[in-house]
Formats: sequence, structure tokens, C-alpha cells
Amino acid sequence: MLSPKARVNTKPQLEIIADNVKCSHGATVSQLDGDEIFYLQSRGLDQAEATSLLVEAFALDIVNKLPVPSLRQVLSRCMACKTMVF
Repeated sequence: MLSPKARVNTKPQLEIIADNVKCSHGATVSQLDGDEIFYLQSRGLDQAEATSLLVEAFALDIVNKLPVPSLRQVLSRCMACKTMVF
């Protein structure tokens, strides 16, 4: 999503102790939707701006769920300034 050479390796975790089974895994991996980019381009954004907006919206959704308010504020400011590398 962020570069043509980007790779993702997800690792599910399964723990079995007697009759107690714990499994944890969570990942969201996909390409940006071409229709979404096209929609934003039809509204006047170029491809780089459209891509940046979609990535930022995805990241902001995650940041807003963080339980630490001060961390949410810092990350939101970093995203607004484009000081973080996505």
C-alpha cells in the first residue's frame, strides 16, 4: 500500500494448554481501492494527494482508538505535519 516494494508478514499465534485454547491474530492488508482514488481525483486531487488522504484516514482511525490521550495527540499532530513516514 505504501510502496511497490512493501511486504507484510503476519504471524498468527495459537496457544493450546489442556482444554484452554487461545488464538490471537489481527491484520489489515490490502491495496488501496482504485475506485476510491478515482473518486478523489474526480474531485480535483492528484493521485499522490488521493493516496495520502486515504492512508492518513486509515491511520487516523487507528490513532483515535488508542487509549492514551497524549499519545493520540502527538500522533495526530505528526500526521497533520506529515512528519511521520507512512
